[in-house]
Amino acid sequence: MSYKFRQEVSAWKLVNIFFVASLLFLGLYFYCQSQDYINHLSAQYTIQVYGPMMEYKLLGFVEQKTIQPNKCIANGVPVLLYHGILYEDSNGTVSATNFREQMLALKQAGYHSITLQEFSAYVSSNASLPQKPILITFDDGRKDSYYPSDPVLKELGYNAVMFVITEQLQGSDFHLSEKELRKMVDSKRWELGSHGFRAHDLVVVDSSGDKGHFLASRLWQNNSKEGDDAFKVRVTSDLIESKIMLEDTFGITVDSFAVPYSDMGLGNNSILLNSIKFVYPITFYQVPPTGSDILNHPFERFFYKRINVEPSWTAGDLLNLLETNVCPSQKKIPQL
Repeated sequence: MSYKFRQEVSAWKLVNIFFVASLLFLGLYFYCQSQDYINHLSAQYTIQVYGPMMEYKLLGFVEQKTIQPNKCIANGVPVLLYHGILYEDSNGTVSATNFREQMLALKQAGYHSITLQEFSAYVSSNASLPQKPILITFDDGRKDSYYPSDPVLKELGYNAVMFVITEQLQGSDFHLSEKELRKMVDSKRWELGSHGFRAHDLVVVDSSGDKGHFLASRLWQNNSKEGDDAFKVRVTSDLIESKIMLEDTFGITVDSFAVPYSDMGLGNNSILLNSIKFVYPITFYQVPPTGSDILNHPFERFFYKRINVEPSWTAGDLLNLLETNVCPSQKKIPQL
């Protein structure tokens, strides 16, 4: 009798486990809401991103934990830069867990993500913004940026900008395809900016065969350096081609550009700067987080600062950096 009873109990436990597992799987499936997400699910991303954000949604975690920010008048707008979001902090990329915790910390501290249009209105005419504005950006149009970050942004009500290398619009295992980028645009959660067409290519710059960045370097052709006029035509053409491709493909207006590698080129700065300015009214470059001013302010023109989020930063590190600059009168907050 006892053995039979244990068998029945064990069978009932298995049924319960199967039922709960099925519900969790279905919940995860419908939370992801697309075949693309299912194709890019992995054990690590499920543990670090999809599962926790589904839990936040089911438990109302975000609403319960969001705190009222200290009253402050923002001293300017910080712009964050991320590249890939990987399983672990590596080679300039932030881990999925760290990114999730950073975004949640920003939400809890009362930060509001803004759009490129809002950013443009602010820097051009001091248009009003939410109390603690922030612009979140990603470079390169990478799959490992979009799939781990989008569920977090969606659940927190945040939006972001993806700067796209238009030479890679066909997509690959690394780069997002036109179909994926269109889905991002249609979500209204993502905006697209230009990261150039061939701008990430390396080109020969001297007789020894040394190479430099496409936009920042003079080509070595026919045993001589590229002249001013040829350089201007080449880089301007690349900038225009990227803008037109994005606008024609996705039916959007593209006014923003992120300088690849933040490399303006020694000796080529004025020509490249004028070429970029001719095509894009909003251009971003990277500044060190320890700089005297990492924020963007009203009536600044054309060239705007971004902070590269370092892989080693915790949510508390990022928040301390922002709070110190956005609301300098506030005390340093404890590490999360």
